[in-house]
Amino acid sequence: MNRKAVALAAALILFSASAGHALPPAPIDLSYATATYTDAMGVVWTNLKGTSGVTQPAGTGVYDPFLRQIATGNGPHGDNGIEQGLNTDATVAEPLDNVGNDPHTHSVLMGSLGVVKVGGVDYFSFTLDLNEPAGGGGNFLSLDQVKIWTTPNAAGNMLASVGEVDAAGLLRYDMDAGSGGNQTVWLDYLNANTIRDNGSGVDDMEMLIPVSYFAGYAATDYMYFWAQFGAAGDVLSTTARANGRGTTTTTQSYYGEAGFEEWRYQQGTENVVPEPMSILMLGGGLAGFIAARKRKK
Repeated sequence: MNRKAVALAAALILFSASAGHALPPAPIDLSYATATYTDAMGVVWTNLKGTSGVTQPAGTGVYDPFLRQIATGNGPHGDNGIEQGLNTDATVAEPLDNVGNDPHTHSVLMGSLGVVKVGGVDYFSFTLDLNEPAGGGGNFLSLDQVKIWTTPNAAGNMLASVGEVDAAGLLRYDMDAGSGGNQTVWLDYLNANTIRDNGSGVDDMEMLIPVSYFAGYAATDYMYFWAQFGAAGDVLSTTARANGRGTTTTTQSYYGEAGFEEWRYQQGTENVVPEPMSILMLGGGLAGFIAARKRKK
């Protein structure tokens, strides 16, 4: 497993900028209610907790996901807290963590995806239902990678690994391909205790991906969607103490802890999508952010 150490102290930021080295983008912080960001790739990320005008079916018997994933294993954080999933009709093996033999994880044809228009732009909408522990620090989770491919219908719906999909398909979207790469999204099951999660089967986050990334797709193409959580690991941060009495260092775990995460796609304009607010994410919160350990496969 490859470990990437990202130094984000102010001194390193200045050094890297002067040396011409690209820095990873700042984490997209969706850990507070109604947070909305538009990233460098034009993807709109929204925390749906507490968002007015957004409705969706609720409950595991009504919510219709195409991918369920959960970390499994014998370590203190499951698979060392790293959780990966790939939508397919095949039976998968580690390192993928699909919920085993679950009909809610299945293949998807591109023709079944609905288009959502926001601000004159056409998007595909993917929503996430979080199911992490309710407190004790285990409510935080990082989303570290999302990749989406289309494959010709002839490639079939039984590809069982990221490698097989990558060989057979066309990579349409890579969350890490934006400015600086190595993007991370911070999520909170409880929204810092301001708005409690409504449980399984309720959308917590929306990711709007411009349809332009999928130019030339066929309705009969299969869409393969891969997501990885928990790779941010333990994140160290510092805060200034009152009256100039130094700083306090804290550690927050973004590992996967328990419960499954599930994804669904929007089949039409079933949601009233609020107009996104574009936020320029340059330096926000970086002054007090020392280091994030991020591991990716």
